[in-house]
Amino acid sequence: MQKWILWPSVGAVAFLAGVIVWGVLSGENDGWYSAWGQWVGGVGSIAAAATALWIAQRDWKRADAERRRREAEERDRETAQARSIIVEVRALSDSGQEIVVTNYSDNVITDLLVHGADGPEDWQLSVGALTDHPHPVGVLGPGADSAISAMEHRSVDKPIFLQRMILVDQYRPKITFTDAAGLRWRRVGNDQPIRILNDA
Repeated sequence: MQKWILWPSVGAVAFLAGVIVWGVLSGENDGWYSAWGQWVGGVGSIAAAATALWIAQRDWKRADAERRRREAEERDRETAQARSIIVEVRALSDSGQEIVVTNYSDNVITDLLVHGADGPEDWQLSVGALTDHPHPVGVLGPGADSAISAMEHRSVDKPIFLQRMILVDQYRPKITFTDAAGLRWRRVGNDQPIRILNDA
């Protein structure tokens, strides 16, 4: 039992015991004993209520911990397939780049879109005819991968240098997809996948 219940209860009992002993030694009448008997009963009721409160608090904490554990397990189950979808940027032999999505899970993913990649100093990789358009891959089966050619460019208000030092691993490619359970996900680079609750 917690100290905030135990020690006050012990103190109350010790106090009452001391008062009763004092009453016996001082020769108080029967009415005095009756009154203190009522006080003892009241203190007992308070102690019982405090104990019940402590039990209720303990049970609530256990229930809350169990609820949190179940929620964590559910989140882990939900993200299990999404964590197995890996996206990376690879360098090509002709100095170009491609964005590769690999499905390492045991189930198919659908509605796969490759959104390009962001790099440092406003460098970007685009995969669509227009720089802000994603490339639709669609379905990607278990164990399969898809490589999309990417065009490297920089924001129009930034100077473009012929010699630039941007490595492929500095890019953070972005994809969105639907898992086998019908849940929609977004993943950027090696970050944890994020549920998309509204894909509007």
